[in-house]
Amino acid sequence: MAATARPFDALTGYELRHLPRHLRAADRAADLHRLLAMEQPEETVGAGARAALTGRSVNAWYAAVTRNGDLRLYLDHLEIATGAAEQRSRAELSAGRPASELDRELQYALSAASVRNLSANVSVRLLTTLLRRGLLSADDALSFVRQVPDPRERAEGLTTLLAVLDPDDAEDVAGEALAAVSVVPDPFWRVGELGRLVPHLPRHMAGQAELVAMSVDDAYYRAVALVTVGRDLDEELQLTLADLHFHRKNIMATEYELGEVAELFRAEFAQRSTHAVAVLGEFLPVPIRSQYWRAETYASLADDSEEHLRSALSATGTVGGGTAFTAMARAACLHLAGTGRPDDAWALLREVVDPADRVVIECELAAVTGTGADVARAAAAGDPWQRLHAVRALLPVLDEPGRADAVAGIIGVAPDDVNTHVLAEGLVTVASYLSLSEWERAVLTEPLLADDDERMRVRGALAARGVTLGRGEALDLLDGIDDDTWFAEAVTAVVQRLTAAGQADEALRWAARAPFPHLRVALIATCARALPGAAAAAAIADARAVAGELIEPTAQARALLLLADALAGEERMAVLREAITAATTIERGNEPLRSGCIAAVTASLAGTGDIDGALDLAGAITDEHWLASALAAVAGHATAAHLPRVLAMTRSVRARRERGRALIAHVRRHAVLGSDLVTVHEGWRESLQTLALGTRAEFFYDVTGLFPVADVLGAPGALAGLVRTSRAVMRWWP
Repeated sequence: MAATARPFDALTGYELRHLPRHLRAADRAADLHRLLAMEQPEETVGAGARAALTGRSVNAWYAAVTRNGDLRLYLDHLEIATGAAEQRSRAELSAGRPASELDRELQYALSAASVRNLSANVSVRLLTTLLRRGLLSADDALSFVRQVPDPRERAEGLTTLLAVLDPDDAEDVAGEALAAVSVVPDPFWRVGELGRLVPHLPRHMAGQAELVAMSVDDAYYRAVALVTVGRDLDEELQLTLADLHFHRKNIMATEYELGEVAELFRAEFAQRSTHAVAVLGEFLPVPIRSQYWRAETYASLADDSEEHLRSALSATGTVGGGTAFTAMARAACLHLAGTGRPDDAWALLREVVDPADRVVIECELAAVTGTGADVARAAAAGDPWQRLHAVRALLPVLDEPGRADAVAGIIGVAPDDVNTHVLAEGLVTVASYLSLSEWERAVLTEPLLADDDERMRVRGALAARGVTLGRGEALDLLDGIDDDTWFAEAVTAVVQRLTAAGQADEALRWAARAPFPHLRVALIATCARALPGAAAAAAIADARAVAGELIEPTAQARALLLLADALAGEERMAVLREAITAATTIERGNEPLRSGCIAAVTASLAGTGDIDGALDLAGAITDEHWLASALAAVAGHATAAHLPRVLAMTRSVRARRERGRALIAHVRRHAVLGSDLVTVHEGWRESLQTLALGTRAEFFYDVTGLFPVADVLGAPGALAGLVRTSRAVMRWWP
């Protein structure tokens, strides 16, 4: 759409508010879409504090509608246009034609995410300063804060503004802040924000605040929250606190006065970001790389200095997400190449702006398509890390001379001539491709690495390659790994290589040396697959014995789950039932750990086809991150009959991003099962709407999960259209 200088200046306030709705009602969808896509030259966007905060937008309708601070009105218009696009998509799919409006549906969802992301970038400190100085109205400030996607940051912003708002506006805002606090997933931040908010709440909201405090799952934080809202702890909670088996044991029940603990908690919470900003302020003469912290630091000083206020405004108003867009474009290119559309993939690569990123993706496409694999091309990438990524992509498809050149380019560099972190990563990258002479050279290079962790990691990778090359002394390299984590990684690789080389007995001896019991169980079971009948049965019995000796239910559940993955049939189900018992007996004092174990068992149970059992087990998960993860895993195995139950449970997840990922898994399963396309489109629509509630970077990363769905719903060029539409939105909100 060609740019026109301020095309909507002549419209009245009524017309700006209602034109999109009238166009939709008059069945003029094409004009509605044209209206929301019109552009204007960047320099014609208004001046002043508010214009600085809204970024360098060149979307003409956005600039006109938000001139008076009403972001919500623009989001309403996006919803109207979305409805028009969705209506046409449904009609086309019902008539047996591909949906032609998928790119518009994505455009409006991404535009909403961009506006909300823009709001999240604006420092509450800066908004407060502008409000105090009369450079921004209360409506403007609230308009920004209300669109912040993250509930913790939204609650923080609303609570901060409460102190400077007119009393007539404060009560409604207090209610919004309390609602935002109630859905903050992290208990520390939920309780901390509740503590900041309570002094500003009207008396009649005390009951609501108490309900928010009661909703905290973690017993320790629930106790702090209840004290914060002025509620005494009941006897049951006191006993729970006294029985906690972690570092906070008894802290609230016996050691301190409860009020004192609450005050200490409030003080710690309030000091965190303030301290970070104060430290960063010392470095103001040196550019702070993080856009967010640069804006935050200048904003903290803006009350005292006009110069700092100007600096804070200039550091604010950029949406971000460029790296995430590149990741989206890369995923689209690889998806097209991997599904038999290489020409479309190469054409779409032009949407990637950064030359170095383009080189890396070119190398990845060459690997997928089997054409144009040239190690010299990787050398054109930018920094050493990007060159390494490019080489890593090419290694599996290079011919022998090309692979030798790639390996020589990494192991032939002296540690003094290159970043040793890059060298270590490079040695790990090429380890599996080393010839005998190259391996010997790499073994001599490894001791020269300065970082102990990197040296141990490289040593483990070289040990595994040495086993494949038949070098008996390769196993001696493991003796120099004195860190359990790196030794575990090395032993895992060595056991796999020994087993593949037909040395199952030797592999079994190393499996028994694994430092963690659950890993020993998994590796012994891996070896059992390569052993003859009686020996295999004995190895499985050993693995079960190791798992049975574990007392801590978390470790036992992990061990049994890994063992089950190596078994089949009724034997597998028996071990899974034991894992379920172990996972569900983990104490409720640490919900993320308990929920993570149950989620892992749920996913494994779904893999056996017991979808009802998996969904019943998922109902015991209280942590929303792990619940969504479990539901996504179950969705991947669900039948059409089970999908409505999966969807109902997914909609109960309040955490927006987690719910979005589970929704994507749900609609992808519908697409795989060949469900009615209108039903598939409904899942696409709900997933996009959920993604639009988050940040733009999150949108780009997560929307890649919908690519297979776009293939099912749209015409052959639909996926490329989604990426090109995203590039246009990036132009409107840089």
